[in-house]
Amino acid sequence: MITMNDVIREGHPNLYKVSEPVALPLSKEDKALLIDLLNYVKLSTDEENQDNEAYRPSVGIAAPQVNVLKRMFAVHVHDMDGTLYSYMLVNPEITSKSQDLIYLPGGEGCLSVDRETEGLTPRHQSVTMKALRYI
Repeated sequence: MITMNDVIREGHPNLYKVSEPVALPLSKEDKALLIDLLNYVKLSTDEENQDNEAYRPSVGIAAPQVNVLKRMFAVHVHDMDGTLYSYMLVNPEITSKSQDLIYLPGGEGCLSVDRETEGLTPRHQSVTMKALRYI
């Protein structure tokens, strides 16, 4: 089970490295990691766990954030219409991104950033990607 104790923090050199593609078919270890990543985001969105220092609320977490330099991540999020999406994705590749930016209020929201941040966080208005979805 992944907790905040497993999340490496801002300044750790592995957060700045390019991760390796995941070999297919997935190994037992890679499958287990994907499930652990998804379980973390699911548990972190449960209000009962948000007061527990083992979890900080998140909508996604990537393998490099738990010090595994592989291209995989999990997402558990509601869209603007309230539809819940839960995905475990492998070998994502950004295929396009808009030139237009949006600016998210409230500073950075990364699990690996422990400090309070203020201001606007720039992001591409839209991003298109392809990835293998693990069920």
